[in-house]
Amino acid sequence: MTGPSGSLGRTLLLVTQHANDIMPQVGRVVLLAKGSIVANAPKSEILTAVRLSELYGFDARVEERGGWHLSWWEDE
Repeated sequence: MTGPSGSLGRTLLLVTQHANDIMPQVGRVVLLAKGSIVANAPKSEILTAVRLSELYGFDARVEERGGWHLSWWEDE
């Protein structure tokens, strides 16, 4: 089966605790907490400072660069 761009569809399952590991080609992200899905949406809706702060329990920062979402926390 081909996708909208004519390319073959592919599925990749990547499990990580680091948003920085998620490649630009990944379109959808699922966040888990305590074994339950807490969010399932396109990457740009999921990888935000608000969502990651809520998930990890600290003040997260997120910046998108060329499809990569870089995340870190601020030391106060």
